[in-house]
Amino acid sequence: MPDEATQEGNAEEVVGETVVAEVSSPQSLLTESISADIAVGDVVLFMKGVPDEPRCGFSAMAVRILQLCEVAFHAVDVLEDGEKKEALKIFSDWPTVPQLYVAGEFVGGSDIMREMFEAGELQQLLQEKVAKQATTGSSEGATKG
Repeated sequence: MPDEATQEGNAEEVVGETVVAEVSSPQSLLTESISADIAVGDVVLFMKGVPDEPRCGFSAMAVRILQLCEVAFHAVDVLEDGEKKEALKIFSDWPTVPQLYVAGEFVGGSDIMREMFEAGELQQLLQEKVAKQATTGSSEGATKG
């Protein structure tokens, strides 16, 4: 039965190669990077530019809303990596940037942030989620406006 042993060996190699290919594919690496960014803090804003220098009006509005909520947040500049920007849209199933995540959950873009802020819903969400997260850990590297 040498043929079976050879076939099993080949199958293991193929499986091994497949696993390596999946782990190291560009899309999965980008997804892992996005997940790591989201895990950095309780409030994470993917934006164009940085809080002190937003590179589009929507990102500037998102930053201003978070500043008005007086919440610390971690900002990720999607313009530093075009592939990551595109992967983020697939990851969230949301076509635009900025994108806000609170306690690891996608909230929405700047229009949704504005609507929620005007209704008092964003402030309530931030108070509930960030207060809950504060009892389990802290957010490092956050910006408070």
